[in-house]
Amino acid sequence: MSSIKNPLAAILDSNKFTGLNYQDWLRNLNIVLASEKLLYTIEKISPKEAPADISPEELIKLKQWWDDELKTRCYVMASMSVGPKIGSKRSAATLFEELKTFCALLFKTGGAIPLVLEHLK
Repeated sequence: MSSIKNPLAAILDSNKFTGLNYQDWLRNLNIVLASEKLLYTIEKISPKEAPADISPEELIKLKQWWDDELKTRCYVMASMSVGPKIGSKRSAATLFEELKTFCALLFKTGGAIPLVLEHLK
C-alpha cells in the first residue's frame, strides 16, 4: 500500500486494523488522510450523481471529491486485516461509520469477532 507519493502510507502497512487496535489504527489513518487532504471524505457522503444544473467548475470539484473518496476507501480497506464485509460501492464516510459500529460491538462483546460479524449481517 505504501507509495512513493506518500511515504506516510507505510504506517498503515505496519499497523493494520486487527479489531482491537481501533484507536491506534484510527490515529494512523487520520495522519495519512490529513497528509493527503482527504479527511473530508470520511466526514460526509458525496453525492452519487452530479445535479443536472451543476456548473463546470462545480463538476470539476465533484469529480475530485469522487476521486478522493475512492482513494480514501482504498486506504481504509487495504489497512484492515479484519473487519466487516466491505463492499467497494460504499462511500468512505459510510464505511467509516460501519467500522465505528463494528469496533463498539467488538469491545462490547469482549473481542468476539465472530459474534460481531454475525450481528452486523
